[in-house]
Amino acid sequence: MPSVPQNLWDKMKFIQETSAIILQERTLTIDRRLMLLGLYFDKLDELLRDNKINELEQVNAAYKDSNFLQEQANNFA
Repeated sequence: MPSVPQNLWDKMKFIQETSAIILQERTLTIDRRLMLLGLYFDKLDELLRDNKINELEQVNAAYKDSNFLQEQANNFA
């Protein structure tokens, strides 16, 4: 298991908050919320792999926006 960079540990509170917001988006079904949470974690993994953790705040802001979540959920089959 890879170690978590210190700068990411410092941002864990924001990641937890965003995760909770996604799961609490009651306008979406639970299966869509879980899919969105998976997409969010995939995006975080991509940021880590590409060493772009400085983009985390932008990603968090997007996933905290209910309009963004609705648009993403509409893309699910």
